[in-house]
Amino acid sequence: MAEILPHVNSGDSMHACGVVSGPLRQTSTFRGDDHRGFDGSYRGRVWAEFTWDGTAVSGIRTTHDPAALFGTSHRDFVIDPVPGTAKHCTEAQRPTEKAMVTRTGTTGVHLDLHTPNPLVDWFPGLGHAPAIDSDLWVSFPARNKITFRASADEFPDHGFRAWRNGKPFYTRAVNQAACVHVLGPTGAWNLFHRLISQTNQGTWTTSTRATPLTFDRSCT
Repeated sequence: MAEILPHVNSGDSMHACGVVSGPLRQTSTFRGDDHRGFDGSYRGRVWAEFTWDGTAVSGIRTTHDPAALFGTSHRDFVIDPVPGTAKHCTEAQRPTEKAMVTRTGTTGVHLDLHTPNPLVDWFPGLGHAPAIDSDLWVSFPARNKITFRASADEFPDHGFRAWRNGKPFYTRAVNQAACVHVLGPTGAWNLFHRLISQTNQGTWTTSTRATPLTFDRSCT
């Protein structure tokens, strides 16, 4: 995404690059926001494991190793003064995060992930961005049926992957935010509005014995 600024670079890039006098052209990209296949750097990720024996869920646990669950977020800026030499700088932060997994009845699990947005939180814990929220419910309507119900913010990317006996068998992108404009006044509104609108929702049912499936989601 790019914008032309007449005086100095925007406030979101000053934190990473310092003040650069204009006129200038500024571009910004996120590493990890437009990845495919759920591989790359992450803002937040959490695992929950449990056993389904055909009648009840048991043995629920989460993995607590932060290094394995939550990657570093990167936002890369290119600030190109006119005239002048382009300046490249990156803001990299590791967010704090809170994840909970609870049992819902005898046949369901609820995974709840909250991750403060490090890309626009200038002061950790006091930033102006709402938390990134993602909820996933897994239930078993029948012995050999599994239902996923997801609810996520409109920004950034969200998705989930289910594993069966140590191998992935169901992967779905709930939201793809690669084409969202995130610079200037429009970008500020997009970030705020999309981070408080948990309207990416859906429910999907498949067989517990189904062959591996992946559902991507293109920019809309």
